[in-house]
Amino acid sequence: MVPSFAGEDTMGFRMLKILRPMILRFIIRSLQINFLKRNDEVDVRGEKFVISESVFNPKLFYSSELMIDALDHVGISPDELVLDMGTGSGILAIMSAKKGARVVAIDINGEATKCAKMNAKNHGVDIEVICSDLFSCLKEQRIFDLIIFNIPYLNIKPRDTFDLSICDYRKEMLRRFLDESHKYLKDDGKILMTYSSVSDINETERIFGEKGWHFEKILERDISEFESIVVYKLKKAKV
Repeated sequence: MVPSFAGEDTMGFRMLKILRPMILRFIIRSLQINFLKRNDEVDVRGEKFVISESVFNPKLFYSSELMIDALDHVGISPDELVLDMGTGSGILAIMSAKKGARVVAIDINGEATKCAKMNAKNHGVDIEVICSDLFSCLKEQRIFDLIIFNIPYLNIKPRDTFDLSICDYRKEMLRRFLDESHKYLKDDGKILMTYSSVSDINETERIFGEKGWHFEKILERDISEFESIVVYKLKKAKV
């Protein structure tokens, strides 16, 4: 979305690095608001999903559809226990449930959990939806076969509820999630996570290793001249 400078040691590049998250946040929020002036639901691959102003729109941003492709790529077996972290509208949880999985969907945004419940009902699937900051409100220890996370990535402090779906200042959420996931994932389980090239992919991959995760890029899509979205498959690193 935003151009980069060839000389990364220039003052211009350093300023861009500071300003780019703010510019992207402005663009994303503008798209979200303008879309909702015309619609209160989205059509993703022929399926309808209800959204609201504070809930991440899976139609406007490519990461949700790329994650759907990733689910098809890795496959989900019937009766697998799947966690959709940061569920938003519930689209990925619903797609997983339609493949026969038992699904838990979590979001910190109460409005998102309402949308997810409504969409699950509309699609005729049974999903357990929980309002929680990452794993904090799981009432009992669950060990999942698969954890999905379309994780926020803009390096800027969130200022409201919607920002929680797009902002992760200094990768604090990423670090917490990777630390906490070890005890909620089977030893042979996997995590599918999206990430954007606008937020220092090399640092992200370094953190994967630091937190004890083996990673593999399984899908990547260029969404503009200046940005690509990657889907990672993570597995527990063998000691």
